[in-house]
Amino acid sequence: TDGYNPLTASIDLTDGNLDNNRIEAQLPCYATAYPRKSLIEHFTTLPCVNCPYGLNVLRGLVSGRTDYVWVAHHVGYMTDELTVNDSYKVSSIVGVNGAPMACFDRTVLPGLSSNTAAAFSIGYNNPAYGKEALSPYLDQCTSIPAFVSVNLNCTFDTATRQLDVTVEGERGALLDLFYPKQNLSVWIVEDQVETVEKQKGSGDQEHDNVFRTTLTPMLGDAIEWQDNAYSRSFSYTLPEAWKPEHVRIVALVNRPDEGDG
Repeated sequence: TDGYNPLTASIDLTDGNLDNNRIEAQLPCYATAYPRKSLIEHFTTLPCVNCPYGLNVLRGLVSGRTDYVWVAHHVGYMTDELTVNDSYKVSSIVGVNGAPMACFDRTVLPGLSSNTAAAFSIGYNNPAYGKEALSPYLDQCTSIPAFVSVNLNCTFDTATRQLDVTVEGERGALLDLFYPKQNLSVWIVEDQVETVEKQKGSGDQEHDNVFRTTLTPMLGDAIEWQDNAYSRSFSYTLPEAWKPEHVRIVALVNRPDEGDG
């Protein structure tokens, strides 16, 4: 049934050591999960000479995939004209200590990240090798079932530059069992952002997936459920320098940071 099911496995063996002939465990089972994408958070800055390596690794990693959302936080090594202070709230909880770095779903991935921090280096000189090294971990994250849905509806008034966003969804029977607390985070991200400063190591002055601002607290607000559904609406006036045709809304349901790793 949905939820934890007791499982007992045993062997019939008389070997003088009966203590290890039986094991009991709780087997989590579910009937329904929702479509999901993994969040790739990229930590990069323009003064970072190695950051073009990380960019090329991530480009290779996501080539041909649609099961991801990519957000670039311009923190990790010094600052630049795209740095937003709210990004430090993310970098601190995932253990960023330099650039280029990344994390998938803010998940600690043994063998890639440390035992306590989700962030890992992506400064591979060979993008093909970096893709090969990281692909199994992204596959692992995207294979984890989602028990809550996230749906977006956005409109933009060109005259007033007002962006209206509604985020809504529903939860399955197992959400509270596996994730007793849930936050909703809603961000604005922009592609093809032109900078005055050139990227060290590449000379690039156009950047994608740039985190611009948040419509919720950076680490999210607790979801208010109405039965098994939720809905939140936001309005925001885009600055003149932001190009609405290149703006994207990123909405995610995340566990609240409670300082427990």
